[in-house]
Amino acid sequence: PEMFHWCEWLLFFGSDPDAVLESLRLVKPAGHTGEPCARILKPGETIYHCRTCQADPTAAVCAPCFLAGEHAGHEYFMVRTGGGCCN
Repeated sequence: PEMFHWCEWLLFFGSDPDAVLESLRLVKPAGHTGEPCARILKPGETIYHCRTCQADPTAAVCAPCFLAGEHAGHEYFMVRTGGGCCN
């Protein structure tokens, strides 16, 4: 237990862990605005298909773009890709 407190202090610089995690959740990844970034995806990378937003059934976005977007309440699913691009 004492070791966990030390690790928690080290990870969160003595701040409240819940407050730090909430502030990190609100930060949008740099370069990912919620719109597809056209980045080439690596095989095995997690991608998202948002059925509510997608223009066609093959459209997929990378995880940072999906997480930066507004998809609350949308119908979506995640898969591992064999390649492709964020579109």
